[in-house]
Amino acid sequence: MYHGFLRAANGAITTFDAPGVGTGDGQGTTAVSLNAYGTIVGYYADASNAYHGFVRAASGTIATIDAPGAGAGTYQGTLTYSIDAAGTIAGFYIDSSTVSHGFVRAASGAIIAFEAPGAGSGLDRARAAPASTILGLSRDGTLTQTERITASC
Repeated sequence: MYHGFLRAANGAITTFDAPGVGTGDGQGTTAVSLNAYGTIVGYYADASNAYHGFVRAASGTIATIDAPGAGAGTYQGTLTYSIDAAGTIAGFYIDSSTVSHGFVRAASGAIIAFEAPGAGSGLDRARAAPASTILGLSRDGTLTQTERITASC
């Protein structure tokens, strides 16, 4: 099992786990992105190895993010990858047919899914949005098993 962590400027390390995280091998909390306000996003695997995104406020409260349409089976679900200063979160979700779709989540909690032009329909050729900017979602990036292409505006 693995844990998310935050290192303060003075070197103090705070570990944390998202609610509902599994405790088996390969399960745990993965912190991926931190914005200037101390808000962290990432994802975790539950006891069934399904993924869920999370957002951790600077105060330490953690909320789960599950995109509409995300599958609940093994290696399906929601993965959040970045947060900007405005609180916009970008990531992707894997549906019950094991097809990936990009999404952006506004600070208000509203989620908009999208498909990158020309993206494939299998897990090996996903539609993903692993980056955002203070102006909102970055240009679409196509995610493959061997390559991640991201761009910011």
